[in-house]
Amino acid sequence: MTNILMVVTNGHTMDNGHLAGIWLSEFAEPYEILRENGYEITVASPKHRISN
Repeated sequence: MTNILMVVTNGHTMDNGHLAGIWLSEFAEPYEILRENGYEITVASPKHRISN
């Protein structure tokens, strides 16, 4: 089985004050497709490991 590491941001704003982050669909759609095709996924942010 192939392992995939998906890294997401844990920041809420950038240094210039603009909002930062990830749209749920930007994460969920590829995650769902990869899982359906048998990939083992670990999700992490720079500060935390979220799941495996």
